[in-house]
Amino acid sequence: MDKPDQSDKVILDQTLEKLYESEQHYRTLFDNTTCGLLFANPETGEFLECNRRICEMLGYSKEELKQLSVADIHPEEDLPWVMKEFRRLANSEKSQSLNVTVKRKDGDIFYANISSFWIKYEGKECLVGAFLDVTGNKKTEQALREQKAKLAHAQKLSHIGSWELDLVNDVEHWSDEVFRIFGYAPQTFTPSESRKLESVHPDDRSKFQSHIRQGLKTREKFEFEFRLLRSNNEVRIVRSLNEVIRDREGEAVLLLGTLQDVTQRRQTDAQLRRSHEDLRRLTGYLQSARENERISIARAIHDEMAQSLTAQKIDMVRLKSMLPRDVPLLEELSEEVLQSINQTISSVQRILTELRPALLDDLGLVAAIEWQVIEFQRRTGIQYHLVLPDDELDLTLDQRTALFRIMQESLSNVLRHSNADTVWVELIVDGHWLLISIIDNGKGISDLEVLGSRSFGLMGMHERAYILGGNVNIHGKEGKGTNVSTRIPINIKQGSEN
Repeated sequence: MDKPDQSDKVILDQTLEKLYESEQHYRTLFDNTTCGLLFANPETGEFLECNRRICEMLGYSKEELKQLSVADIHPEEDLPWVMKEFRRLANSEKSQSLNVTVKRKDGDIFYANISSFWIKYEGKECLVGAFLDVTGNKKTEQALREQKAKLAHAQKLSHIGSWELDLVNDVEHWSDEVFRIFGYAPQTFTPSESRKLESVHPDDRSKFQSHIRQGLKTREKFEFEFRLLRSNNEVRIVRSLNEVIRDREGEAVLLLGTLQDVTQRRQTDAQLRRSHEDLRRLTGYLQSARENERISIARAIHDEMAQSLTAQKIDMVRLKSMLPRDVPLLEELSEEVLQSINQTISSVQRILTELRPALLDDLGLVAAIEWQVIEFQRRTGIQYHLVLPDDELDLTLDQRTALFRIMQESLSNVLRHSNADTVWVELIVDGHWLLISIIDNGKGISDLEVLGSRSFGLMGMHERAYILGGNVNIHGKEGKGTNVSTRIPINIKQGSEN
């Protein structure tokens, strides 16, 4: 046999070197691939080979893994299913993939996606498993499922459903609650805009389409309400909140929306409004009844007591003129009786004025307020500043009465509680509102005192303003007085003429 020449030796060396390099390259790829690789005997499940990555994933050395089998790296409770799947893969020539739980050496569990394929190793066919750790994906999927379940539950409880319309592909998706709002079982048909429009009440369809068209032109969220005709022909009121998503060019590509069944809320609101109106009418009736009672009492006092006192005064004056001048005792006694009658007449006149001031009926609110404030200063010594309209106001009897009584009660509170020496009274017209404010420079009422007050006087003030569609606001500051501000609408005639 001829000795190989030098050139043959070089070729052989180069070939061996390339084989070595190829093997080293293979080994490098094998050990450093991102997935863990396990070679298993398809009959016994024993591991024949492994790479570095699977050792890191499982926490075993290569030597340790080669002493184990498929049954050793999975939780005991999952083994029946895992071994069944392994046998199925071992009897199949196709590459397949499945998700399984895997047990590390320290007992920790993680999720892995295993792709199987066949390879010849050391002259024998073996089953290779490529492991990818998908624990993060699994946790994310689980979190998403839980979040989706919570959202669906929240939507069901609140009767709020969500939907989205892909404007580019004309594909629409509804949440389960949207189906329920429409009166259908969830996911019983493929949703669409036409199917949605069919469920809108016929009288509201034009309005519904108009809102959508206008909404697609805006860059802001838009909302509206419409009536829905459910599958059982039940009419419901639905609130729709919508938002348009646009691409970089500003073209609308996605329409997002929520639907909420607000039927019960609207029915409750209507009942509440009716209750408020009933309360307003009842309160107005009671106030009117009280005012009529005041008028009746004032009339009775004027017609009977006042006239009787006047007659007694006349008789006393006549009697005094007839008494002998030389009897001082009789003269003194008659004078005392006459003074007593005059004082009683003054008290009766004051009571009559408080019950129903004649000025309020004869000359109107402006004149009555001016007289009342002047009389208040005369009786109490508290100085006043008065701002009134130049002309009398065209008000209903109920409006005049309510504002005058509120002003009376406010002045009474100033006298009883404020320790003030000055009061400002203003009556002004602001657009369609009539405003009256009484401000003092006294000790000031706190907001807590206002909230906690059970004063019938304050309650009466609020009642009178409420009847007329207005309100009373009371605000004070310690050491800086109190402001009682009342406003009522005067563009609409309120109440009835009594």
